[in-house]
Amino acid sequence: MLSTGGRRFLSFFIPFLLCIHSAAVVSADTQIIEAQASYVMDDAETPLFAEAMVLQQAKQTALKQAVNYVAEFARAKGLHLSIEEIQAVTGTGIRIDVAERSRKLVDNGLRFFVKIKASLTTDGMEDLAHRIKGKPHSLSQEYKQLQDDYAALTRDVEMLKQSSSKAGTAQDRAQQQDRLREKELALARMQKRESALFERLLKGEDLHAKAEQQLAEEQERLKKKTTTVSTLVDEIAHHGHDITIGEPEVKARIEDKGQADLYFPVAITGNPAMRGKIKEALTSSGGELNNATYRKFERRLANLWFVLEVRLKDGDRRVCYVPTPMTKFQADGEFVSMEEGRSNWKVRMSLPLPTIKEIAGVQGRFMEAMPGTACGIARAR
Repeated sequence: MLSTGGRRFLSFFIPFLLCIHSAAVVSADTQIIEAQASYVMDDAETPLFAEAMVLQQAKQTALKQAVNYVAEFARAKGLHLSIEEIQAVTGTGIRIDVAERSRKLVDNGLRFFVKIKASLTTDGMEDLAHRIKGKPHSLSQEYKQLQDDYAALTRDVEMLKQSSSKAGTAQDRAQQQDRLREKELALARMQKRESALFERLLKGEDLHAKAEQQLAEEQERLKKKTTTVSTLVDEIAHHGHDITIGEPEVKARIEDKGQADLYFPVAITGNPAMRGKIKEALTSSGGELNNATYRKFERRLANLWFVLEVRLKDGDRRVCYVPTPMTKFQADGEFVSMEEGRSNWKVRMSLPLPTIKEIAGVQGRFMEAMPGTACGIARAR
């Protein structure tokens, strides 16, 4: 799990991929294209740039396949579009969703991998084609030039990385690294050009629909994050620990003949199955948590109390909570981590002698409440 700012995955703005008329009609035909790419980051590159490059490469692969789909649609509708205009329709109408993203250390560095799903719908495509055809010819040429620039930048970056690995002196390596940083700035400028180009093609209705769609998606994303965090805390409380309670040691109170202290040996380990659920929770939240959501999760996790519950023969119960943090899970820069190994404790509960006689069983669990009174607690040797 990777994070920035202590709690977030790297994210970045790729300004292409506007979904025209996002509210699809039932009769619309949609083409789904899957594409993937991998990219090994050079020492002079930033993770932000590597993420952008690998996504751009996957996008270019999807666009090459999508162009054929748009060309067939144009022929079926009797639209006479140049290859540049077909490419512009494709780039403007396609929508990209990241299906999988990962980073892995390999022999020659950090490898970034991304798998995307590109969707292209016929809904609104004919109208978009007419608008592109009605624009000055330079607009479609501008889009073609942009794609050529993307391809040239990719070639230049690969050549610079090869040269950097072969550079003999420290000065040569520094010069190659400076050139790589210049390419990173160039990519950012290209993305701005692409965003400005697509905005020129949109009508007011499209911009309004796009804004509403983004708001709805953001609201759903925030709701999903909150739900994911809440569900994860519940999972940790109910299934995150393996708890073993042994035979208690009894110490009668000489000064109080009606009471005795029971010292229960408690062993706690983290449930390794939670690792997958933690990873799944972070993935479901989009790989990042805003500060307010993370702090809320952090507070809930900090208030996870170990509760000792003694069950009596008549069904009644006696409970106490441990005021010392005993959970194996803690919020950190990687969202949440699990402490390895087993911890051993002695938990003391004071009970009247008649109540002790009625004990039928005992269990330990974690709760966000503090029922009963405080237990006694000590580390077991």
